[in-house]
Amino acid sequence: MKKKYFLAIILIISISIISMSQNKVYEINSNNIEKNNNDIIFDGKYITDNTKVSLTITNKQNTSEVVEYSYTLQVNETSGAHPYKIGNTDGYLVFDAKGLAKFTLKSNESITIENLPFDVAYSIEQSSNSNFVTYINDVEKNSYSAKTDINNSVVIRNETTSSNPVPTPVVPDEEEPETPPSNKEEEDNPYTIDKIALFMLFFIVTIVLLIGLKKYKVKKFGA
Repeated sequence: MKKKYFLAIILIISISIISMSQNKVYEINSNNIEKNNNDIIFDGKYITDNTKVSLTITNKQNTSEVVEYSYTLQVNETSGAHPYKIGNTDGYLVFDAKGLAKFTLKSNESITIENLPFDVAYSIEQSSNSNFVTYINDVEKNSYSAKTDINNSVVIRNETTSSNPVPTPVVPDEEEPETPPSNKEEEDNPYTIDKIALFMLFFIVTIVLLIGLKKYKVKKFGA
């Protein structure tokens, strides 16, 4: 009897485990996506293979000058016409069989493209302009690749090259040659120290000679 109860408990536990594995509940946050067979759970909501998302590409420029930029967008598993919006203008962006589409944006415009497949690779490339330095998501480059997510946004920033000047190398100052001492003091003052000393020496010698001469005369006439 005990054995039958034991087997029944084991059977109930096995059925419960199988049922839980088939209906697994994912605990995720807004930055976490998990897959369960063909279903994708994002923020607790199921996303199927048919889920469509949008992609917004924003052009920012640090001047008011109106510049038109060309873009090449490639989205995997995409073809045909897809709705887009630039400002108040609506239209359709046509992708070829390889998922390629081209469009233009003026400075400080943005485009939102709808009905793109979820979780597929895409790439965006902007034409280069010698007057601007291009940053995509704050990295200096003109192309970007990622996978489509629930929220897809690419910011392309174009800054004038003059706002990023090349540092000028510092050249050490050349040493100026030493200027020889000026004789201006002698020119301004004729009685310099050397001349005064020479004059004093001449005066002393003269006095000595006069004293000696006087003594010689006194001695000569006294004799």
